[in-house]
Amino acid sequence: MALYYNISKINEQKQNNADEVKRYVADFVLLAETKLLKLEKAISKKKYDKVLKHVSKLKKFLVMFEIDECVEYSEAISIWADNQGSKKAIEEVFKVYKVHIEKALKEMKKDFKIVNPTL
Repeated sequence: MALYYNISKINEQKQNNADEVKRYVADFVLLAETKLLKLEKAISKKKYDKVLKHVSKLKKFLVMFEIDECVEYSEAISIWADNQGSKKAIEEVFKVYKVHIEKALKEMKKDFKIVNPTL
């Protein structure tokens, strides 16, 4: 049983086709790792428009995988970017957000035996 994510919506969407579900999860893992790196760089460079783009893309998947605590952090990051806040104000929020996502990704890789190149 997964602790950090839930695939019930994906199972429903993919009609419980195990291969389709695994492919979807694998695609998310790769996308999330890439987007987290880009999001971290955008935050450090205060590229607010890119922050919004990356966090929005990730949020769609976080909702699908029911990683609810990260959805809330996504909202906080989006608000920060909309207000063009200081980097210091968002650093802790991003750290927690990143840790939650990384735990879910690690668990998905283990559960679905996903091997992908490290970015």
